Amino acid sequence: MEKIMIIEQIGAATFANGLVRIQGLSAGPDGQIRESGVIEVPGNIVAEVVNNLVNTLNTLETQLAEAEAETKSNQDTKGKEKGNGKGKGKSKK
Repeated sequence: MEKIMIIEQIGAATFANGLVRIQGLSAGPDGQIRESGVIEVPGNIVAEVVNNLVNTLNTLETQLAEAEAETKSNQDTKGKEKGNGKGKGKSKK
């Protein structure tokens, strides 16, 4: 079974026995910050893992920005399509 870990902040980090250990923190139900888990990465590949994480998050950020721009564009288009071209003003006689 997969365990899901929410990380809202980073706590302590250490390197021991060939592993980099990074403490993940998140707010508990009482609003207090608590440990949500520990990320453990072999020290010899930690730079590769961090670079992959940064690249993945940059790609995701780009995709989210594009999706947001597309949503906004679609909303603007819908607003312009409303109405039948006739105003609500008084008709001229």
